[in-house]
Amino acid sequence: MRMISTICAIALLALAAAPPVALAGPFGLGIAAGEPTGLSAKYWTGRSQALDWGLAWSFEGKDAFHVHMDYLWHAFRIFEVEDGSMPLYYGLGGRIKFVEGHDDLLGVRIPVGVAYIFPSRKVDLFLEAVPVFDLTPDTDLSMNAAIGVRYFFPSRRATARTGV
Repeated sequence: MRMISTICAIALLALAAAPPVALAGPFGLGIAAGEPTGLSAKYWTGRSQALDWGLAWSFEGKDAFHVHMDYLWHAFRIFEVEDGSMPLYYGLGGRIKFVEGHDDLLGVRIPVGVAYIFPSRKVDLFLEAVPVFDLTPDTDLSMNAAIGVRYFFPSRRATARTGV
């Protein structure tokens, strides 16, 4: 339990420090509810690619702390919406699941989801399903799924231009 508490504290400090560093680009922070439930962060690296992180609590089986990171590709032309945009996204990533009293799990994630990005581009809603292939301590296939919302902080460049 001490290890999980230490990891949670370090992760929360890293997230608290991240927004000022990440403001040079489109960084979003929010929550995800499902399996697992917790914090969600996203950083757009290009027009259709992004990095996605999660720090969450897993309630599947034994309670556990879940950390993941994915690289995502977004297809913006699949769903047409009147306002905003709605990309389908898919990706590849990894996760570590720290299970109290048991071996920790290390796995490969394959997220597939859809996001609605509001016209202001400050908020997105997302829904995803994620097959997870655990590699250690044993091989196993499981499923994660979540619905969430994130707020995207303004970039420093936009702030410098607008004065806001």
